[in-house]
Amino acid sequence: MPGSVRENWHEDRSLLDAFRRGERPALSQIYYAHVDDVAGVIRAGFTLKEQGIYVPGTGTGDTERELVQEVFFRAFEESARLAYDGLRPYGPYLGRIARNLLIDWQRQRQRQLSKQVDSEALDGCPAASPARAHEEELHWNRLAAVTKEYLATLDEQTRRLVRLRFEEELSQEEAASQLGLSRRNVRTLEEHVQTGLRRFLKRRDLWRDASSDASLGSAFGVPARAGDAERLSK
Repeated sequence: MPGSVRENWHEDRSLLDAFRRGERPALSQIYYAHVDDVAGVIRAGFTLKEQGIYVPGTGTGDTERELVQEVFFRAFEESARLAYDGLRPYGPYLGRIARNLLIDWQRQRQRQLSKQVDSEALDGCPAASPARAHEEELHWNRLAAVTKEYLATLDEQTRRLVRLRFEEELSQEEAASQLGLSRRNVRTLEEHVQTGLRRFLKRRDLWRDASSDASLGSAFGVPARAGDAERLSK
């Protein structure tokens, strides 16, 4: 891996200039400084706070990798590089690209699903009933409640990590700074928390499969996905 840089690399004038010129070593360093956080958004999804809407992530796999690469492809285009003035951190800018790209992907996915459902309906397949929709809502409400129950079993530091990463949407490096931990420790702790949640949901028969909306990547968005569930941090 190329020499790593901190997320405040934009304060390094020489690196900023090299980035704007499109020099490969600079682009590589900046990619590795941010790729984990970008992948986290794509994989886990995010919540549109004002609307209270949860946008599910892709989970792990080929789609995740493709969208992550597309984020950096757009961010590293010449016009985008030259437009970045270095006055603000680069991470939030990448985050906006990642969120917009994920929204576009989900919209396309829903359109494809809608076309498939319409086609099947024309062939005589029954459409989803109100009872089925109600059953789905009950499932998500229960999932939200059980997720909150799991969070209550965690120690204070771990709950704070969840709050920083999934409610305040801080990067791993920013969360590590506030917790007094290394970024590696934060990444490891986050993985343990998510693995624990997966096991907790499995014991309650709430884990569907790794590619569903209840997947490991999107688990901490469950309260927002369920609509009226309380925030994770409460």
